[in-house]
Amino acid sequence: MNIWTTDNYIFRSDIGNDSGFRLTIDGSKIDENLIDFPINITLASGTGQNSYNPTSIFDDLGYDDRKNIYALDSDGNNLYVEIERWDQSNREANLWVKVPTISSGVDTDIYLYYSLTSSHIDYTGDILEQPAQQVWSNDFAGVWHMSQEVIDGLNSLRDSTSNTNHGTPVDLVIQNVALNKTCSQASTYSPAYPAENAVDGDINTFAHTNQAYSGLWWKVDLGAVYNITEIEMVKRPGYGTRPHYYYIQTADDYAFTTNVVNIIAEGPNESSEIISWDTADFGSLSTRYLRILTRDGWQYINLTEFRVYAGGAERSVDGKIGKGVEFGGSGYVDIGNPSALQLNDPFTLEATFKLASSPTNYPCFIGHGTDGWAFGLSNEGGNVGKVFLSKSGDPPYINSTTVPNTVDWYYACVTRSGTVTKMFVNDTNETTDSVTNETFTFSNDLQFGQDGLAGGVIDGIIDEVRISNTNRSDAWSKATYYSNWNDLLVFNPTYKYDSIVEVYNLSAVLSGTIYSENEVSSVWADDDYLYLATSVSGIMRTPISSISGAVFNDLSYYKVEPYITNNQVNYVHGAGKHLLVTTAAGIDQFDLTTDNRVYTTTMLPGASQCFQTTTSGFYYTISGTLGRIYDDGSMFLYNAGDGIIPQGVNINDIHVNEFDKNVIFLATTDGIVVIEEDKGNESNCRFKHYYIEG
Repeated sequence: MNIWTTDNYIFRSDIGNDSGFRLTIDGSKIDENLIDFPINITLASGTGQNSYNPTSIFDDLGYDDRKNIYALDSDGNNLYVEIERWDQSNREANLWVKVPTISSGVDTDIYLYYSLTSSHIDYTGDILEQPAQQVWSNDFAGVWHMSQEVIDGLNSLRDSTSNTNHGTPVDLVIQNVALNKTCSQASTYSPAYPAENAVDGDINTFAHTNQAYSGLWWKVDLGAVYNITEIEMVKRPGYGTRPHYYYIQTADDYAFTTNVVNIIAEGPNESSEIISWDTADFGSLSTRYLRILTRDGWQYINLTEFRVYAGGAERSVDGKIGKGVEFGGSGYVDIGNPSALQLNDPFTLEATFKLASSPTNYPCFIGHGTDGWAFGLSNEGGNVGKVFLSKSGDPPYINSTTVPNTVDWYYACVTRSGTVTKMFVNDTNETTDSVTNETFTFSNDLQFGQDGLAGGVIDGIIDEVRISNTNRSDAWSKATYYSNWNDLLVFNPTYKYDSIVEVYNLSAVLSGTIYSENEVSSVWADDDYLYLATSVSGIMRTPISSISGAVFNDLSYYKVEPYITNNQVNYVHGAGKHLLVTTAAGIDQFDLTTDNRVYTTTMLPGASQCFQTTTSGFYYTISGTLGRIYDDGSMFLYNAGDGIIPQGVNINDIHVNEFDKNVIFLATTDGIVVIEEDKGNESNCRFKHYYIEG
């Protein structure tokens, strides 16, 4: 609840428990009004144009509370929200909100709130849920964020639209290339424990050598040279020291006689039952042969599994917007042959990507093979490396002017309407050309990462892929780039006000209840009562529940003489269990749990404003002086002209934010003074003075 006074009126509004953010869409980046535009909202440290940190939301909401998020436009209308990703442990989330209208040239505000108590599943949902699909209802045929776990053979890359054309990774996931491969060991403890048990995929079997002082080995032939991304050794349960002092080696031959290299050295007391190494440990590694070789020390080699991982996309990796899929020059994503993705005129294709190497053989973001079309990177003389669109097997119909490098992220968009085709890279329409008498329908499967024809496979990361059954405007494409780049929004913390529910004319409300000449100088409210500081009737209060219309049905005297001299109160403020008032005689503090006065002084006549802290301490003002009474009763004065508060000013109001070091805000006749307080060293407190003209 929020209650304040001015000119003998009380204004009362309810403040909901819902915190959140006012998100300002930068109108200078919007070239025309946009309708039903899906905007990216990234909740992570350093987000938006102002590098804001909204991650306190993860303190208030857990993963199971993520649908307590909701969005409103400036008129209070609900907006649809898709939760692409919610990473509680890393305090990151990626949301998409459909904004009904974004204005050109002027800023547009939307609001993202969250409730601590209730979900908003009618308008907020995960990918595949109906509210989330509504975000993509504006002529999107398919939208793939590429942020899910990459699982070969399963429809694991979800289409966010209601068409549900999900993608199936093919040969993308890392493979255990040691599984069931040829292996051997220096000795065998028993026929039941051969070397092959370490590569059989069964965690209930193990390989076991005889004991030896040094030079004991176990080795594997992977059958081909692989780009190794990870090596994992699983020792026999309960035997983490077998081995405990050893090398992992590579060589050019299975006999380990040529070009033997120690890529890992462990020990002398390594005792992990499961230990793994990746490229951060051994660097770039291409090999066929691997060996464990013991160093000094009497020991066994006792392995449950020895796993070696290699492949195209190791897993879902960091993208431009959350996560993306890494294509390592092999593998692709198969979408199938859905009718919804036949490119009837008009259409738009979009991809967000980052390359790891220069292109060869026309690698494609999106392609269809022999009878379809290809959207990717050119290998044509004079246009090598440029973004292109063509019918598969034919020369490119349109090329970008930009040649993407292997350092930066890029957004590429191609649109077609009639004979007009446009190529957009990042925020610029680079090429416009005419394409006549070409159809872009197909019978082969749609693929991401290759086109299935020229053998070109993307080496790099693809993040966001979209196909639309409309030609998006230049302004739409430009706004999409800035949205994807998290450079369209400014974050401002806020909380949700309900509309003002009451305005009270105190003269009318109080007339007949107390003296008509009574004036209310200030008010304060907790969850139960509204407290009024009056000029002739002391402190009055009324239960919040009793306020109805323009009537305080249960208004009563709370503290009067002898507590309040002449029943005259200048100011009232409270916090926690304490109520603090300034009077003509001094300052009084009351315990609201017992209604007893717990502090009084007549040594501070003329005190005007006051501020009660959440503990027993408080602040007060007298003209240009700020006083501080600490919990232990000690005192400090900030005097006008002492270098903190300007000379010759009066303090009109005070507010304190309570932290480890309280931050005090003073409204003075010469501007605003902000003090960062340091108890025991107050004279050296940090402060700023903001002069406000007029």
